[in-house]
Amino acid sequence: VACVERPDFIMICETFCTPQITDALLQVTGYQIAVRKDGTNQNRARGLLIYVKEELQAVRLNMDILDNFDEGAGISVPWLGGRLSLVLAYRPPRHPGSEEDNGNTGKLEKLIRELSGPSFLCGDLNLPDVSWDKLYAPAGVQQQVLDAVQDKFWTQVVDFPTHNRGNLLDVGLASSPELVTAVESLEYLGSNDHKVIKFTFVGPKRGNSTTELV
Repeated sequence: VACVERPDFIMICETFCTPQITDALLQVTGYQIAVRKDGTNQNRARGLLIYVKEELQAVRLNMDILDNFDEGAGISVPWLGGRLSLVLAYRPPRHPGSEEDNGNTGKLEKLIRELSGPSFLCGDLNLPDVSWDKLYAPAGVQQQVLDAVQDKFWTQVVDFPTHNRGNLLDVGLASSPELVTAVESLEYLGSNDHKVIKFTFVGPKRGNSTTELV
């Protein structure tokens, strides 16, 4: 996918990497590993990876909530004279607010509320009961996540099922609808049950664009 699409950023949930897997084994030609978070038995996280093209100047996003959120990671890149925050998040398919959820849903809500400026958050949030087009969610923590998105006046830009069972689990939350110019499904990668999603953004120069694979 990286060789064919050549996106500027590649963001991967559920890597299942462990410290025994070195960065050298994860290298992709032409890309640098901007952020890597591995899961452990203690935090029950599943792992995240963010790749950035070698020539791009990206830095790790400095936020306390990300330091304490095992399933959240982000980068900051130069953008239209300022900075753009690109954030990857994963929420395990467990009941929000339960012990097994490990506080992930609450941290996700807090992360959304604390992001400022031009921002884009994507990932597998496993919230199939949220109706993003009707802005409805069952009462409880899922409603709290939706409320956070609405309070920020953000837009969810994915409008097609992303899982092989027909659910929309993988989302793209943009701080402005003009930020994302196109969203495409690249279908499934190998035996994965989630589709690869390609987001195209307004580029740092007028008339240009940049792409991200999730």
